[in-house]
Amino acid sequence: MVGGFPFATFNIATMDYGLTYADEAEKKGVDKSQCTSILPKDWCDNKDAPIKIMNLVLYVITAGVGVLGLAGVIFAGVQYATAGDNEAQVTAAKERIRNIVIGLFLWAAMFAMVNWLVIGAT
Repeated sequence: MVGGFPFATFNIATMDYGLTYADEAEKKGVDKSQCTSILPKDWCDNKDAPIKIMNLVLYVITAGVGVLGLAGVIFAGVQYATAGDNEAQVTAAKERIRNIVIGLFLWAAMFAMVNWLVIGAT
């Protein structure tokens, strides 16, 4: 992550985790049954693999939270725009937007705390 908000800098396609695939691990003499071709290189013979796996999961979940937050704000915006004179619908849309913003701030705080607590997470 290059300093800043995690949702704006996340790009899983270009992340290098420094891990090897199962075939490469077998050449190194590592038990191939502990490796998988699905995960990035070097996860089966690296001592930092659990931290890297947790970091990958955290980034994937963060991307999902960002997408769901955006979808929720769009839905609430449409609800607000189509409310017309229906005060209950306007109130519900405003409350939904407020709750989404609070949730995103809480997620960002949790993300920062986990990255601070886990050595080498980012």
